Amino acid sequence: MVQLPGTRGGAEWGGASVDPETGILYVNANEDAMLIRMSALDSNNNKTVSKGEKIYTLNNCTMCHGADRGGDKVFPSLTNLSGRLTEDQVGRVIRFGKGQMPPFPSITNQDKADLINFLFDKKNNSIRTKNKDARSKNTPIRYVHDGWKPLRDQNGYPGIKPPWGTLNAIDLNSGNILWQVPLGEYPELLSKGIPATGTANMGGCVVTAGGLVMIGATKDEKFRIFDKDSGKLLWEYKLPAGGYAMPSTYSIESKQYIVIAAGGGGKVGSKSGDAYIAFRLKED
Repeated sequence: MVQLPGTRGGAEWGGASVDPETGILYVNANEDAMLIRMSALDSNNNKTVSKGEKIYTLNNCTMCHGADRGGDKVFPSLTNLSGRLTEDQVGRVIRFGKGQMPPFPSITNQDKADLINFLFDKKNNSIRTKNKDARSKNTPIRYVHDGWKPLRDQNGYPGIKPPWGTLNAIDLNSGNILWQVPLGEYPELLSKGIPATGTANMGGCVVTAGGLVMIGATKDEKFRIFDKDSGKLLWEYKLPAGGYAMPSTYSIESKQYIVIAAGGGGKVGSKSGDAYIAFRLKED
């Protein structure tokens, strides 16, 4: 099944900005379709699985990390864990969560131990699934989510017509979209004469009384300033890593500044960083 908008589509979670004087809301959005597929839990005759593998599947770990534990550009691979993490470290992540992964505080100690055994490729605690030919007609087959798989074309771009990311101005008094512009770009597509397509974006924008809309958010790791009335791009700057957080603006000695966290990483799948970048706005 193709899901559109996908779970990463629509108005961005990072937050919208509103100009209280005009009643105009500014918000970035994604257009990204997802492929939703299910797989049978007991699809093979007499398949031998570990208790940990069954726990991995039933707790929907496959949705992010995949049935093969291979992950993708966004969700990490869980293969060859012994070379990267200790069992205690993995156990703490399971129990308390980390980053985008939620905690599983209710998991029993035994289930956690079995799951860790599976993740570290320990061949024990095996169980055997039922032969599907011997399955009772009244016993339903359990299906599980096969993982969040974005719909992509042969070159790795979203498999739908652009724009794939937008910045929007919406009049809250009428509900009309006043303007919409692509947010983000792929330099390799621009070099081929393809107009800006927009990119996946995470993080919100901020609007100022001086007429500016400022936002990072894009996969191309740029920070941009737009004219709030027309949506015209006024300025852009390449950050050391993606700015997937809402910018903050403040003043010191009557001078206005803007700061954004360039942490990168996350669902957009770009490199990680650890910088805070601040700019001072010029006076007219």
